[in-house]
Amino acid sequence: MTSARGDRMDPGCYSCLDLSNDAYHASRGISNSGLKLIGGKTPAHYFAAYRDPDRVRQTTRPQMIGTAIHAAALEPAAFSSEYIVSPYPDRKAAGYKAWSGAQSKIILTPGEAQNVAGMRASLQGHSRVRKLLSATGHFEYSMFAIDPETGHLCKIRFDRLLLTGWAVDLKKCQDASEDAVAKAIANYDYQQQAAFYGDVYEWATGATLEGFVFVFIEEDPPHAIGLYVIEPEDIDRGRRQYRAALDLYAQCEESGHWPAYPEAPQQIALPYWKRRALDSRYGEFF
Repeated sequence: MTSARGDRMDPGCYSCLDLSNDAYHASRGISNSGLKLIGGKTPAHYFAAYRDPDRVRQTTRPQMIGTAIHAAALEPAAFSSEYIVSPYPDRKAAGYKAWSGAQSKIILTPGEAQNVAGMRASLQGHSRVRKLLSATGHFEYSMFAIDPETGHLCKIRFDRLLLTGWAVDLKKCQDASEDAVAKAIANYDYQQQAAFYGDVYEWATGATLEGFVFVFIEEDPPHAIGLYVIEPEDIDRGRRQYRAALDLYAQCEESGHWPAYPEAPQQIALPYWKRRALDSRYGEFF
């Protein structure tokens, strides 16, 4: 039986009833988001975002809408109890400030609520997505496991984990076309997420994750949906990414030093696209 001790979690699996989303984020252990920050920026950025007790954490409106559609699609009861629709057209309307100050729930504007409802309806109306959401499994399912190489605690939280071993991740986007999603995967390193989730799942359960499907849904009407599975060779690339970041995280934990960028001057090159543009306009350098 696994248990929680404040912000320190024992390795194991936790349902959303055992561990709330806030408690998960407050718990110890390195997450994929933390690893992306270490690998994409520096350990200092990770420390500032996740360890600095004086940091004021704020949620942006896009992040809030993303959380709302997750709740509406995956946990309708929680959505009804946690969100309220404003009677005012926007947050600048006369009377809104006084009304909002008296609310205990998360407030959605009418336009935001309409988009969330539209996305939920689109998800429910998509035959394959409907099967993924209704199949036997868990919503908001957390796993904590020890990395066998570094000995450090890692954590993941699945949007949806089916008993068949398939994971489902819901992504709000502006464009769910194949070209746009390929760019989003590259920009946000979702190949790293797929690799890290698959490995932590294996460390926690001793089983292999059968697959990881990303459900991209457009925020604006018609709320079109694209389902994508990242190619295995790109997941292997993601594994190398998280592995390097996790090894660096372990070094920082053990040394107590969370460095930012190198102190010595670094030689830097123009991006490839800028070189091409300059060479085209002014002539090749070589």
